[in-house]
Amino acid sequence: MREIMSNEPEADDVISVSRQELFQNLKNALPLIAAVTGGYATIMDRSGVRLYTIDSEGVEPVEMVGKRFQDMDRIMHPCVTSSDFVLEAQNWVLPIGPYAS
Repeated sequence: MREIMSNEPEADDVISVSRQELFQNLKNALPLIAAVTGGYATIMDRSGVRLYTIDSEGVEPVEMVGKRFQDMDRIMHPCVTSSDFVLEAQNWVLPIGPYAS
């Protein structure tokens, strides 16, 4: 019988997704994140290059794709920084996995 309060995951409890599935799941969540924050939501690679960005209206501003995030060299944990594109806006950075270059 399985202990209900156990903190140890069982082998069949561990979720395994491919990098492509993770990217697609994050990409699907971006419109909601952008709408809640009233700004942009972006997926970047570990070097800070924007792979996908969407604004709060659900529009993908293509001029941002491929642009490097200015504060990338300082990001090693979740934080809030200033926006590269909009004066007085903020970036809420949530690194997933190793992020420091």
